[in-house]
Amino acid sequence: MSEKNNAEKNGDDPAVYNVHASLERIERYEELNNFITVCGGRAEQDAFNASAAKRSGYDLPLYGMTFSVKDNIAVAGVETTCASKAFSCVPERDAEIVEKLVNAGAAVVGKTNMDEFAMGSTNEYSAFGPVLNALDKLRVPGGSSGGAANSVAARQVDFAIGSDTGGSVRQPAAYCGVVGLKPTFLSSGRNGLIGLAPSLDTYGIFAQDCDTLARIFGAVRGEETKVETDGSGLKIGIADEFLSQRLESGVERSYLRALDVLKKSGAEIVRIKLPSVRAALAAYHVISSAEVARTFSETFSDLNINALGAEVKRRIVMGNIVVTGDNYDDIYIKACKVRAKICSEFDAALKECAVILSPTCPTVASELGSMRDPDKNHNNDIFTSPISLAGLPAVSVPFGRCDGMPVGIQIIGDKFDERTVLSVGKTLESNDI
Repeated sequence: MSEKNNAEKNGDDPAVYNVHASLERIERYEELNNFITVCGGRAEQDAFNASAAKRSGYDLPLYGMTFSVKDNIAVAGVETTCASKAFSCVPERDAEIVEKLVNAGAAVVGKTNMDEFAMGSTNEYSAFGPVLNALDKLRVPGGSSGGAANSVAARQVDFAIGSDTGGSVRQPAAYCGVVGLKPTFLSSGRNGLIGLAPSLDTYGIFAQDCDTLARIFGAVRGEETKVETDGSGLKIGIADEFLSQRLESGVERSYLRALDVLKKSGAEIVRIKLPSVRAALAAYHVISSAEVARTFSETFSDLNINALGAEVKRRIVMGNIVVTGDNYDDIYIKACKVRAKICSEFDAALKECAVILSPTCPTVASELGSMRDPDKNHNNDIFTSPISLAGLPAVSVPFGRCDGMPVGIQIIGDKFDERTVLSVGKTLESNDI
């Protein structure tokens, strides 16, 4: 009998019971530094409200579940900091995605740590200190949504909400050994997200498995999302441009084994061409930095710049250089042309196959302090940034291990076809060893 069923048998409300269990695990594993703010009172109120609604006959697909929210997403009455000493606000209302999840029966238990203003790939660029990977405290959890991913890995919550600009959900999902979905751009809205790159920022979801994630995504979209494991006749695309990247040996082995598993499930592997993805990482950093600089100039002009961390300052400076004078045509416009080519190439490729498979990251989670070099740090997004530029849905699913840590496999789908993406992910899950 589950803990929830035990609680119900003993006369305790299972939703409230689960909130208390979640809060206890947050306290027990406080040293991981996953949370900036814990909101136990709000969580209990959410659970009480869900229980009352359930007794009144409402259908609540996420009843009794707890979730965390990245600290750049609004939760009413709870401080939002974006993990920065330079910023603080208390929103009056929930972000749209938070409101939908609470209305579906889930309870918010806290705001998670992140790279400051969502700039970074290790969750070491936080004014509140680094997050320690729940699977190995000497390693990073990835970023910028590292606290959110890690809160799921540590089973402090049932699921978590993060944001993804160039890989900030998929990469920490890979490092923490959980499932992380970046939906189609704007398919889940952006209301209540403090984003800095408007053409790239989107919500993302973390969960333990694809079935759970599909249920959560369905609640966000207001429709049931079922996933299957029958890959018979499905065409899986692989691109030489992804295979030619330098990978850790264990990552490469896991990727090749994932292809073998899908072939044995009945899928057909087809070769596709994505020549422009070789320039995607450079184009991504040009475009995102330009948008960051513009957003800070227009929205955050009253912030104390001296209180910002080095990575945020670096990206603002880079963005200002990109959009100034001759650089605008020579750098920014060229990056936008690369983006247009990437979108066109993915559109053509996805006419030949249902999904495209790649590693999520070239490596597994690195040791704390080992990725301070911006070039090394940014290379973690080499497989995720092209998908963000194209606005496509993608999920990272743990499959295999390297150096004792989980490997993430990225499944990329056509716009608004998250169901197929998650179904392929479920096939890999059911065949992992």
